[in-house]
Amino acid sequence: MNAWLEPLHNISLQLINGQIPEWGNWSYLILAVLVAIEGPFVTLLGAAAASAGVMRPIFVFIAAAGGNLIADSLWYLVGYAGKIEWFLSIGQRMGLNRRHMELLQKNMRKHAVKVLFFAKLSMSLMIPSLIAAGLVKARWRRWFPAVFGGEVIWTGALVLIG
Repeated sequence: MNAWLEPLHNISLQLINGQIPEWGNWSYLILAVLVAIEGPFVTLLGAAAASAGVMRPIFVFIAAAGGNLIADSLWYLVGYAGKIEWFLSIGQRMGLNRRHMELLQKNMRKHAVKVLFFAKLSMSLMIPSLIAAGLVKARWRRWFPAVFGGEVIWTGALVLIG
């Protein structure tokens, strides 16, 4: 176990001393994984590293957008694997009934592209929207371009801010 902890300890010592370890192209893969886990904060850190000259901005953008799209796809798959009946049994405790779920299904099938595009531009609505799209089994080729377009705008803005 000590063999796993020693590299992490060395990296933390370098960061404490104000040194940034040089990881080469691996830093973009690490950035993509961290963005998939956390999101906007890590994107801003990657953009700050790009502004400091440690990383290249275009590759930060590609890694961050790729990490976010992977995370979005996983949230969609969570909804796709779920069943409406599971959500009905949980939702009944919170006041949802079958009529609400049928209305959600109908509107999500009809407006999935618009909902997902605008949800992508907000921080809080994306995950519930993707799970809902998965629950209604919205087709990838229908919703993915909207999410991709929103991702370009969202990640581009974060990289510019950073």
